Amino acid sequence: MSAQTTRVRRVDPTEEASLTAWYEVLCRALDEDGAEDAEEAVLPLEDMREALRPDGSGGHALAFVALEEDGTPVGALLLEYDEEAESDTVEVDIAVLPRARRRGHGTALLRTAETVGSDLGRTTQVVEISSGPDQDLAAGPGGGFALAHGFEVVGAEDLHVLELPLPPAVDALLRERVRPGEGEPEVTGWQDECPDDLMGPCSRLRQALGHGRAHGDEDGQADGDDSPAVEDYAERVRLAEARRAEEGVRSLVSVALDTSGTAVGLSELVLLPGSGAADQAGTLVLPEHRGRGLGSRLWLRNLTELARAFPERERVRARTDPEDTAARETAADLGFRPVERTFALERTLQGA
Repeated sequence: MSAQTTRVRRVDPTEEASLTAWYEVLCRALDEDGAEDAEEAVLPLEDMREALRPDGSGGHALAFVALEEDGTPVGALLLEYDEEAESDTVEVDIAVLPRARRRGHGTALLRTAETVGSDLGRTTQVVEISSGPDQDLAAGPGGGFALAHGFEVVGAEDLHVLELPLPPAVDALLRERVRPGEGEPEVTGWQDECPDDLMGPCSRLRQALGHGRAHGDEDGQADGDDSPAVEDYAERVRLAEARRAEEGVRSLVSVALDTSGTAVGLSELVLLPGSGAADQAGTLVLPEHRGRGLGSRLWLRNLTELARAFPERERVRARTDPEDTAARETAADLGFRPVERTFALERTLQGA
């Protein structure tokens, strides 16, 4: 179809009609694209209104709406950036209703994102785009649009979902795996706040593995990155726990301790407020304890506690590296189904 004239207007979060129209376009575009957990992909309207307030500190968000010639809202742009962090990036999220695509609305919103990003002193745009688990990025409307406008893929992850309650076959498989032999580590755990007596062992485990996290791999193959010193770990954990409590985020953690009290494995589920899911935050297992079912024991305890304490949660989500064959196979073995692949893309702003 031929291009149409597009008007792009800044959304004032205090103007209810303008904010609601923009928000409805954003949500409808995701829903009509069949996005997994589309209702959770966007903040609730009240939270979005707060995020768009100009007097906030730290992270900031700006919203713009694309209007057809007759004034009908058909596209939404959300820009997010952090003024306090040393970053040259701005996150870009563009949504256009399917019926209005290929008419220049997305391009008009992207040009707005370029102008605003440059005015903010940002040099790099970043975007996340999801597709079906076996779908080529370029085949989807969002991926094709981003690639055509110079974005390049810098990373990807696969989303897997396990429906609850746990299927009997998966439950039986886990229980078969988790029969510990004599002298095997003891598995225990907690909700929300790490007990004082486990803070030291858990911090040393994270430090030993470079604070890496596995992505659904039973054996806990960890990707290393910088980890805090043991003496700093407790303070960071308590601050993170306090922040989660303020935000209504819950967590379930299982830890494996050997006979000396050393933590040799750990697995965590995070439960966001208002969600029907629990998210696998990571599994860590020391190399010498891998391949013996310890990861399955940690998984089973978390899933058992999840069913007991949070029966309203309907599924568990886990994310893996697309190139991590072992993690993908383990996820499938435990009953997870692949539902989505999310790509991270970047491009440098012209003139930067």
